[in-house]
Amino acid sequence: MTYTPSTDDPYYLTIGDALNNDNVEIQLNGKALPTMPSHRHTIIVPLPSYQKGQTQTITFILKKNDLWLQNVSLYRANTDSIRAQAQTLQHNAFKPSHVSQTRISGKITIPAGNGLMMTTIPAADGWTAYVDGKATDTVTVGKFFIGLALKPGEHSVTFKFTPPYLKISAIVSLGFALFMAGLGWSESEKRRHSLHQF
Repeated sequence: MTYTPSTDDPYYLTIGDALNNDNVEIQLNGKALPTMPSHRHTIIVPLPSYQKGQTQTITFILKKNDLWLQNVSLYRANTDSIRAQAQTLQHNAFKPSHVSQTRISGKITIPAGNGLMMTTIPAADGWTAYVDGKATDTVTVGKFFIGLALKPGEHSVTFKFTPPYLKISAIVSLGFALFMAGLGWSESEKRRHSLHQF
């Protein structure tokens, strides 16, 4: 497969989980690409940037009689667009005022035309979000991270983490402690009663 970059932007090759070092070697311009880690999902392999006008040749050398070329695609990253979006994100970034292991608070300004605050907080049980002091439902971004749907403007945002089942385990622990205290009291009453009989 050959392509000739029309810009100096980076290119990326995606490959599905059927491709691994046991059944294929992938070369770019006659040189083997780095070893592919074993993977269960489609992965992205970066290709050289700054190759404008230079024809690039990708070669698949099969090590077995057949190979399923699932999710094999070539992409170009639009560097100008990414840079512009990054500047917008930096200008309107979340500004934390408090960060601890169980609470993150701060302010964010959502520009007109946007309505989603993305985080790198894993979408795990136990996280709750509050926007302008009110409990707010979260959304899952990229099947992994917590996000919030927000209206344009400035917002105070707080994320709180409570370990799952904390209340249940506290109730069970308290119940067990009361049971043990009751058992200890019962045993001491039995001893006192038996001493009075002698």
